[in-house]
Amino acid sequence: MPHEFLAPLSDTMLGYYRDMADVMVELFDMPRAEAVARINERYTPADTEAPEHEIMGHELPEYWAYGLYYKPDARGRLPTGDADADADIDFTGLERRPAPPKDSPAWTYASGTTYASGKTYASGNETPSATPPHLRAQ
Repeated sequence: MPHEFLAPLSDTMLGYYRDMADVMVELFDMPRAEAVARINERYTPADTEAPEHEIMGHELPEYWAYGLYYKPDARGRLPTGDADADADIDFTGLERRPAPPKDSPAWTYASGTTYASGKTYASGNETPSATPPHLRAQ
């Protein structure tokens, strides 16, 4: 059964990539299809081979998710997902990276497609909130 990511992944890394997508959905209030497209755009089959993906596991999925969503700040820093390390980063001043173009092959979800996880996904045309949950007033 196919999976939603373009990169060749071991079972362990498939789970890790899915965790990274989950983090993006939760933190940035984006559709899962967009989270997967952002991951696919950055980590393409030509970009890396499966063993090279394994090194990503030394960081939490949040670490990579922030880099897929935000551009570095004026000092070249990206959030890491660690509250202490990120304490002096002004999230409200960070520029968001654009999602991949809708005609990009990075968008792998097809409406009604069932993936290895057993879930069926929509087309990815959902619109995320203008203010991600982690920036909303508590």
